[in-house]
Amino acid sequence: MLLFAAPNQTLFQAETTTTVGLPEGQASYVGPSLGWRVGPYTLRGIMNFGSYPHKAQSFEGELNSVGTTTPVFSRIDISSRRIDAFNWLIGHDLFLWSPKGFLTGSATTPGSILVGFHFERTDVSCTTPTVSYTSTVVPTTGPQTRTATLPGCSDVRITARQTRTITAGGATAIANEAASFDTNDLGLAVAAIKRNRVLLREWDIFYFFAPRASVGIQVLWYDAANLPAGTASAPGTQFNLGKAKRGFEIPGKGGEWVDTYLNFRWSF
Repeated sequence: MLLFAAPNQTLFQAETTTTVGLPEGQASYVGPSLGWRVGPYTLRGIMNFGSYPHKAQSFEGELNSVGTTTPVFSRIDISSRRIDAFNWLIGHDLFLWSPKGFLTGSATTPGSILVGFHFERTDVSCTTPTVSYTSTVVPTTGPQTRTATLPGCSDVRITARQTRTITAGGATAIANEAASFDTNDLGLAVAAIKRNRVLLREWDIFYFFAPRASVGIQVLWYDAANLPAGTASAPGTQFNLGKAKRGFEIPGKGGEWVDTYLNFRWSF
C-alpha cells in the first residue's frame, strides 16, 4: 500500500526503438552478492554491473524535402555507443525483539520485530553518439556531409521526417538550407542526460504476526543528480516530483524526495 509516495518516475531511459528498427547489441549483466549473519543481525552486500552496447546504424532514403519532391538528405549514420550501469548496496537487518526477549526473533517466530536500514547507489552513463547526415542536393558544391555530436544519448531515435519548403531563391537558397540543417531538422529526439547518479536510503520496521507473514512501514529517501526535464505540454520528472513548475524544467537539475509505504509480506 502506497502511503506518501511519488508514482513511478523515469530517471534514465535507454534507447528503446527507432522508426526503422531496433539497433543490435548484446547486453551483459553480473550481480555478485554476499551475506553474513550472526545471531539476530544480518549484513547484506550486493553489486551489479550492466552494459548494453549498440552497433552503428545507417539509414538510407528520403528523410527531408526541399519543396515537395527534392530530397535533401539521403543517408544518416549514427555511431556505435554503449550504456553502462553500476549499482551497489549495503543493508543491515536486526531482529530487535520477540516473545523470547530482547535481540531475539526470526521470520518464523510470531511476535518478532525486525528493523533494517540499507544504503544504495546507482550510476548510469552512456557514450555520446555522433550523427552524420549527407546532403544530396547542393547544386553549387555537390553532395556534402555534416557531422553533429548529440547533446545526450539516452533516447536516440528518429521521430519525424520533416519537410522544408523554399519558395524563392533557387539553387542558392537550396544550398543555404542544406548547409544550415542540424539535428533538429532530422527529427532526432534526444534526451539531454548523459549520466545519472541516484542514492537511496531506506528504513524499515516489520512485525511478524505469523510465521513468514509480516506487516510494516518502509521509508525511502531518494537523491538523484539529474531529473529528466519536460515541456509545458509534456511535463517531465522534475514537474511530477514538484521540483519545477510546468514549462520551467531545467535539464541537469537534481532533487530529493521521500516515499513511504505500508507493506504486507508473506513468504511461502
